[in-house]
Amino acid sequence: MKNIKILLIFIFALTTIYLFGKIWSVKNEPASNIVQAEIPVKKNDEIKIVENEKPKEEKELTYKIDAIVVWNGAEPYPLDWGNTVPELRVAVDAFEKKWGKPLYVRQVYRPIGYMHHMRSVWEVWRYTNGKSYKQGYMCENFTHIDTTNIGVLNDKQKSYLNTEAKRHGFASGDTPPGCVSDHAKGIAVDITPPYEPKEYERFLDTAYSVGLCHYIKGDEPHFGLTSQLPEGTDCFVK
Repeated sequence: MKNIKILLIFIFALTTIYLFGKIWSVKNEPASNIVQAEIPVKKNDEIKIVENEKPKEEKELTYKIDAIVVWNGAEPYPLDWGNTVPELRVAVDAFEKKWGKPLYVRQVYRPIGYMHHMRSVWEVWRYTNGKSYKQGYMCENFTHIDTTNIGVLNDKQKSYLNTEAKRHGFASGDTPPGCVSDHAKGIAVDITPPYEPKEYERFLDTAYSVGLCHYIKGDEPHFGLTSQLPEGTDCFVK
């Protein structure tokens, strides 16, 4: 009986030593040998992520209208005097001084690409509002819009078009922006004129006296440097 007890104690001791050794070896095993369980990924979750993730470019172009000429350059606002002939700024300053009150100068230099953009915006806006869009001036080198490229505008396109039309004052009259203009040569300026007829007459006289010529019918704000226009240009066109 005594021998049996000694044997059991011996077996218990060996078992304890063996289990302690296993625990110690697992605890100190290098991390590189431990296999980590992978979390399964559902295929439908992956598809959902792909469907909802749209390219940034696509999001930014949801307002794009194919018929409008794209302009990627800088906006000619505020006034770009740097690309005009020096005499233009001198004439405008003299005009304001002689006029006796501040002038609202709307634009001076406009790149030809920007003018094509403006013209196409005007034509699309006119067309979508049921107005004639092909009349205009100085459009020999400009292709009118293809209305088949317009289609039905979405809300973002409508908002973009109306914002552009308001910014350029298209809603206030029927005069289109020029497709080719002396603004691109740096010799023209747009100045908001007075509405009262007699004041407008004095406005034209004052401008002419400082070397500015109003020579485009229907474009009341537009003036060009008389010295840069063809000799004999009518500077009192209405």
